[in-house]
Amino acid sequence: MAHRVERQDEESQWESLTALQKRGGQTEFDLGRRLTQSDDPSDREIGANLLGQLGSGTPTFLTESVDILLTMLGDPDLDVLGAAIINLGHRGDVRCVAALCEFTNHESSEIRYAVASALGGFGDELAVAALIQLAQDTDFDTRNWAVFGLGSLTEADSDEIRETLASALDDPDLEIRGEALVGLARRGDLRVRAALLREWEGSDVSLLSLEAAEELGDSALLQRLEELLTTLDFDEGGSFESQLLAAIAASSQVMRGPSNKRFELTRR
Repeated sequence: MAHRVERQDEESQWESLTALQKRGGQTEFDLGRRLTQSDDPSDREIGANLLGQLGSGTPTFLTESVDILLTMLGDPDLDVLGAAIINLGHRGDVRCVAALCEFTNHESSEIRYAVASALGGFGDELAVAALIQLAQDTDFDTRNWAVFGLGSLTEADSDEIRETLASALDDPDLEIRGEALVGLARRGDLRVRAALLREWEGSDVSLLSLEAAEELGDSALLQRLEELLTTLDFDEGGSFESQLLAAIAASSQVMRGPSNKRFELTRR
């Protein structure tokens, strides 16, 4: 029962924080700034979370909040440090990329995970290099977010990015393989065809693999996709069925031309 109360308190705290973030005015900014200067690490963590997402729809106090969050990268508390890193990612300011990359080799997997989460929206050379390294991390969450960041959150494209995603096709985790499939398919890399057919040899078919099939739009996948429609057990009308039907529809068309769904080498 005590654990239940603790969870309710935590949920209530996040609800209050979300309300403050949405308002995002001077009062909320001043509160966040004061919290980041507290002697209590819990207060500083809350302050970082508040400053990192000020403004609903239209972010507020971007420059000021990033300045404060950057100073928090020297905080000795790992929870505070992780919150500062993740919230710098939320702010999306390119000024923070170099500072975040300094933590790519941090001994804490929690910090490396935070870096992978934060860098996903940046497509510059420095961020991509860090994500390529983190995509090979021993920690699952770090590796997962790095592959997701490279595959879907950045429009950057290069041989090195593709090779990193191709290596992730052999990852033991279904979700990470799926993120790699989507990333390669979005770049029109035809290695996805054989990888998908291998992925579908068993009974464990991921939603991400079907998303990749839709992205690729390869008629060579049509027969196997139609087989999956008749052999898999799923809730009719659910998201899995909808994604499978979308993949079938895309694969029924003529293979997309080379300009479709291809990424430029620069960030959007």
